[in-house]
Amino acid sequence: MSTRRTSRRSRTGGLLVALGLTLGLVGCSASDSESASMPTMAGSGDSAGGGSEAPAESEGGTTGGTPRDDAATGDRDLIIRITVGLEVDDVDAAVDEVIALAVAHDGELSESNVDMYDTRYAAGTLVVRLPPDETDAFIAGLESGIGRRTSLTTSTEDVTLQLVDLETRLENARASLDRVRALLADAVDLGDVIALESELTQRQTTLEQLMAEKEYLGGLVAMSTVTVSLSTRPLDAPRTGDGIGDAFRDGWDAFVSALHGLVVLFGRTLPFLVVLGFVGAGVVGFRRRAERRNRSTAPLTPPAPGEGPHTSAPGS
Repeated sequence: MSTRRTSRRSRTGGLLVALGLTLGLVGCSASDSESASMPTMAGSGDSAGGGSEAPAESEGGTTGGTPRDDAATGDRDLIIRITVGLEVDDVDAAVDEVIALAVAHDGELSESNVDMYDTRYAAGTLVVRLPPDETDAFIAGLESGIGRRTSLTTSTEDVTLQLVDLETRLENARASLDRVRALLADAVDLGDVIALESELTQRQTTLEQLMAEKEYLGGLVAMSTVTVSLSTRPLDAPRTGDGIGDAFRDGWDAFVSALHGLVVLFGRTLPFLVVLGFVGAGVVGFRRRAERRNRSTAPLTPPAPGEGPHTSAPGS
């Protein structure tokens, strides 16, 4: 009997020792796997919490995101504005050519202001929006095929930080809006519902304003703004020569211009001169006829006394 009890106790003790060793091994493996998965879970928790914490830096010195890659490539958000002065022969035709050139470079006409009252002094301004990588080709096409470039002004504005700040504010505004919506869904008291609805409207308006501002800046970055100022070439360009031939030519041109002006003046005043001639001739004829009529109807005046022939008495 004692032998059987001793064997049973030894068997039971062996089972307990084996079970303990098994549980120890399982616990060690579980703890190892848990410690290995903790960084991943922490990273996922931070991401779920709104991404406020950056991922842990790896041994190579690079992060899990792309900010360092963006900084290395030097990508910036730039607003490009260019003003080009162009001298052309025909402003009306140049307007169509500028628009066609912008369309050929994936651009579009944004604004136009053209004065065609006098073709000799016509002028206009065209505002064109086109992709930044097509800007240089568009400006080259203006001078090569449309007119002579007289001025060029370029300005660049970096709005990278503004867009990053807007994106952060948008994320915060969306999170705030979601919190107010959750509170409104759980609200029971009428006063709380009214206050939360007012707060929801205000935060929704703020979110829409931020979205509109970001869209506006994004549009300015995506498309460059090129302002083309058109002007007509002067008809009489000043001469640079100062020789005798040039002086004679200038004098002859001045004489011809003066003679042309006199001929034009005479032609414009000729009808008035003809009318004045007829009127003057009529006045002179009327005065002559009046003088003749006055002479024919005037009475003869008798001779004055003592001026007649002297007679003597008979026998004197």
